[in-house]
Amino acid sequence: MQNFMLIASGGLGVFACFAHAWLGERFILRPLYAEGASTILKNPRTRDLVRAVWHIPSAAWGILGALLIYASMTSATAPLLSYAAAGVFLVSGLANFAALRRVHIGAVVLISAAALAFAGLYA
Repeated sequence: MQNFMLIASGGLGVFACFAHAWLGERFILRPLYAEGASTILKNPRTRDLVRAVWHIPSAAWGILGALLIYASMTSATAPLLSYAAAGVFLVSGLANFAALRRVHIGAVVLISAAALAFAGLYA
C-alpha cells in the first residue's frame, strides 16, 4: 500500500510538471510575449528569464515525482525524499491557492500529491 501511495504521489507530481509547463507556455507565456504590451518583455534576456523562472517549479515537481516513483519501484526506503516531496508539493499547492484566491486544478493536484506522499510514509 505504501508503494502505491508514493507511486501515485509521484505520478501526480510528474503530471503537474508536464501540465504546468505545456499549459503555461500555451496560455500564459506565448500570449504574454505576443501582446508586446510591456517594454520590459521586449528584451530577449528578460523573456528568457521569465520563461526559465516559470519552468523551475515544473522541473522540481517532475524530478521529485520521478524520484518517488523510482524509489517505490526499487523498494528503496527514502523517507527524507518523501518528506521533501510532500513539503514541496504542499507549499506549491498552498501558494497556488494564495496567489489565485480561488480553487485551481493545479493546487488540487499538488495538495493531493502531498497528501499521498505523507500517507505513504505512514501506511
